[in-house]
Amino acid sequence: MSTHPQDEVQDHSLTDPESFWAEQASHLSWHKKPTKTLTRVKKSLRSGVKHDHWEWFQGGEISTCFNCVDRHVLAGNGDQTAIIWDSPVTKTKQKYTYKQLLDEVEVFAGVLRDEGVKKGDVVLVYTPTALRAIRRDDPENKLFKERGERGGLRSLQALFLAGERSEPSIVTMYQDLLEKYGKQGAKVIDNWWSSESGSPISGIALVPHAGKDRYTTERGVESLAIKPGSAGKAMPGFDVRVVDDSGKEVEKGNMGNIVMGMPLAPTGFRTLWEDEERFYKGYLKRFDGKWIDTGDAGMIDTDGTGKVPLTLLFNS
Repeated sequence: MSTHPQDEVQDHSLTDPESFWAEQASHLSWHKKPTKTLTRVKKSLRSGVKHDHWEWFQGGEISTCFNCVDRHVLAGNGDQTAIIWDSPVTKTKQKYTYKQLLDEVEVFAGVLRDEGVKKGDVVLVYTPTALRAIRRDDPENKLFKERGERGGLRSLQALFLAGERSEPSIVTMYQDLLEKYGKQGAKVIDNWWSSESGSPISGIALVPHAGKDRYTTERGVESLAIKPGSAGKAMPGFDVRVVDDSGKEVEKGNMGNIVMGMPLAPTGFRTLWEDEERFYKGYLKRFDGKWIDTGDAGMIDTDGTGKVPLTLLFNS
């Protein structure tokens, strides 16, 4: 029985994280390349506690802005569209090319400089965590259907749901709508993640082979099947387990605490800002430093799907 590409990628990320993430990092532009992909150490706290710790890409220097904006301009793609602004509230539409976006970034950098921000300073930016205004209430999906009838959803490939676990009936309802109005093969994908993880912990990959060969177009490989109420399988770099209160793994079909093995993927946190003791007490102490406690409870079903009351579902 052949293994699905998403499973192959996940397995590689856990059995040999150094080579897996070194390959992913090689596709980025580094100001200074790291000397080592993964470093594992024991961290000693002032309280005398010692716990496992890790560091990704030691010695490396990288800029998210450069990778997202600058390098596309330098590669000759400055005239390609980077952002499409479409506001139904003000009825305005505007497109920004990579070059225009870079100009705006440089202007804002100048604003920060004029405010006294220097290299190495930490700047905290507050932004909304969710949309605070909805175009119109649509409990009967009338607007969805109207736009669908006009063909406005034919390019929609997926509808991603995050946050609390989605009711299976809601997933099924929107899946039926996507099959009628969306792009062929469009799916409703529930996924689970947290601020601490920085990226989805579980989900269904639309392009499951991307972690292997970097091609980002469909390659004749279907995504894993969607089960309403399930938030997919664990994503690369996240070793998700379900354990009892003593930290021992439970059998499939039994409710328990959702935890993660270390290290987390490079997107995940490794500590709390200037508060190492709080990080240990809040995430490691409960299971004696063996697991990172997510604070969620759930189970892995015997058929391979996992369930967390009121919050999420994921596959094993």
